[in-house]
Amino acid sequence: MKQGAVMPKQPFSKRNIWATILLLMLSSTLVFAYTEPPVNLISARANPATIAEEFISASKVAVFSKTTCPYCKKAKGLLNSYNATYSVLELNLRADGPLIQEYLANKTGQHTVPNIFIRGAHVGGCDALFQLDKEGKLKDLLASSAANPSTAAKQPPTHPAEQTVETILAHSKIVVFGRSGCLACLKAKKLLDSYQVAYTVVNIDLRDEEDGSEILSYLELRTGRRSVPNVFVRGESVGGNEDIHDMDRAGSLAALLE
Repeated sequence: MKQGAVMPKQPFSKRNIWATILLLMLSSTLVFAYTEPPVNLISARANPATIAEEFISASKVAVFSKTTCPYCKKAKGLLNSYNATYSVLELNLRADGPLIQEYLANKTGQHTVPNIFIRGAHVGGCDALFQLDKEGKLKDLLASSAANPSTAAKQPPTHPAEQTVETILAHSKIVVFGRSGCLACLKAKKLLDSYQVAYTVVNIDLRDEEDGSEILSYLELRTGRRSVPNVFVRGESVGGNEDIHDMDRAGSLAALLE
């Protein structure tokens, strides 16, 4: 071919067209294979809090994620290994993603993704999910998430400390699970005192050894946190001492405690 000559355009055959269509169909299937309900069922016009809460309540396992996050992919891979059905909300694909993430940070004290919920309870991120798996708890937790909620409600507690902890949470707006000699716990309580709010303190080390150990175990199962303090507001864990101080600096703690 002479120098400077233009290569003739290759015709786009029917075979190429069908191959492209098939590839697109397969890609869509892979993306949504473990996603329910579809994200577009959640109104894009709703405020971030409504979007997040509707997504959590509509999903047995809810994963707030970002497509570019390696930890999100790792967490989904672990869920896939159990053939778990879970819903994914990719925050970086939504215009209101940052606002939803900010709401989740205020709700759970966790600012990162993935942010995972099972049966409406906050589990934590990738590390927390793998820790549950390492301890042999994730399989049972995912199995229970597949149960019919109305049936599950009639079943007896699945953990020795479940009834104790849930009763405390049901009767107190703000609960601090801690230890009497814990410096971080004292700092957290001092911050709450500055807001002049009433709260319940459960010092795990002042209870019977077995009871305290079971409470700590259940809190870890419920929230993904084993450390104290573990602060709850309206039945949901908002994190530890550093988390509530972060919310205080961000100006979001006052509204949460109202």
